[in-house]
Amino acid sequence: MLWNSKITSYGSHGLGQKALALYLRMIASSIKPTSVTFVSVLSARSHSGLVQEGIKNFDSMTSV
Repeated sequence: MLWNSKITSYGSHGLGQKALALYLRMIASSIKPTSVTFVSVLSARSHSGLVQEGIKNFDSMTSV
């Protein structure tokens, strides 16, 4: 599955919650996120107006 592409697609259509759910599913599947994954998740949050949640994702970049 092309995780980053799907996360980006959800985000560009304003579906930030779906993008985050897919990201969490990716993490639960033991797939390590790349820098592209984080940019996709942050972009999805931004397009959906979920700025506070995006800040949490940004802070998790070093721990994940």
